Amino acid sequence: MKELEDKLSNRARQLRTYVNECEKLKDAFVKTKEKENVVEEELDREKGRLKNSDSKVEFLLKDIDDLSVKKISLLQEIANLNTSTLAIPANHEKDMAKMIQNHFVTITKLKEENSTLKDKLSDEFVFV
Repeated sequence: MKELEDKLSNRARQLRTYVNECEKLKDAFVKTKEKENVVEEELDREKGRLKNSDSKVEFLLKDIDDLSVKKISLLQEIANLNTSTLAIPANHEKDMAKMIQNHFVTITKLKEENSTLKDKLSDEFVFV
């Protein structure tokens, strides 16, 4: 009987050890599951941040493209203004030459008319 009691006592101790080990494994499993949940939540948050970042990057890339188009347009305007600025002296010289020619023609015509009027006056009136 003593032998049977010892065997049962040993078996009970083994079972308690086994139960304790199972409890430890269960606790470790629960803690691991909790850590897994925390990591999954963090992963979901990071995915959300990444999605927001991707949206911001797309928005910024669109802005960069828009600004590039505006830059090209402004560079074209600057080139046009530079061309116009360079053309001003040449056009000014042409305009001045044309204006001087017109004034010369006008002055010449006025002199001729003045001369004609003087001749008419001198023919009509004899100065004493």
